[in-house]
Amino acid sequence: MKIAIKLLALLFLIQAPYTFAARKIVLDARIEEAVAEFYDKSMAGKKLAQKAKGMLVFPTVGKPVSELAANMAKGH
Repeated sequence: MKIAIKLLALLFLIQAPYTFAARKIVLDARIEEAVAEFYDKSMAGKKLAQKAKGMLVFPTVGKPVSELAANMAKGH
């Protein structure tokens, strides 16, 4: 049993960097897509982003966040 746990831990450690790298690639692509869409929809936003020292990008907004925003807009 202990050997099996050690082997599983070793396999996880070997695979982990590749899994994280794949997730980073997907996230980077989503960020680039979100920024491109933002620039297409807002020329003023693009100009502001060019002057900014940094930009925080949320490539996807989950359902709970959008529901929270909708409830806040309704005054709940």
